Amino acid sequence: MTVENTRGFEKISAYANDEAITLPRRSTTLSAGYDIAAAEDIIVPAMWKTGVKHVLKDLAHLNVAGEVDESAMKPVLVPTGLKAYMGENEYLQLACRSSNPLKRGLSLPNGVGIVDADYYNNENNEGH
Repeated sequence: MTVENTRGFEKISAYANDEAITLPRRSTTLSAGYDIAAAEDIIVPAMWKTGVKHVLKDLAHLNVAGEVDESAMKPVLVPTGLKAYMGENEYLQLACRSSNPLKRGLSLPNGVGIVDADYYNNENNEGH
């Protein structure tokens, strides 16, 4: 078995029969990573329309910011319907490619996500 065969993706049981979910694959032979799609349509609030721009504007003028709807600035979990398996000394790194932040205004809250090898099939959420 090659190293490449020791890692991959599966659907979690809740999405097992959902034919709209496709397992991630590399778009080209030299692709740096895999494209992963959302399993459901999710509305992600635009934080620039919620109050961040007002806070930044107030800070720029050294004014005290008013009430800000912090719930609109909380991260939104986007279900993928997937779980990843890999070797015990590996991890899956989630990173935004340039098109998401630049074209869509979407990014990961801390810039990068890490999925540990032992997250696969965990008791709490099957590794989703």
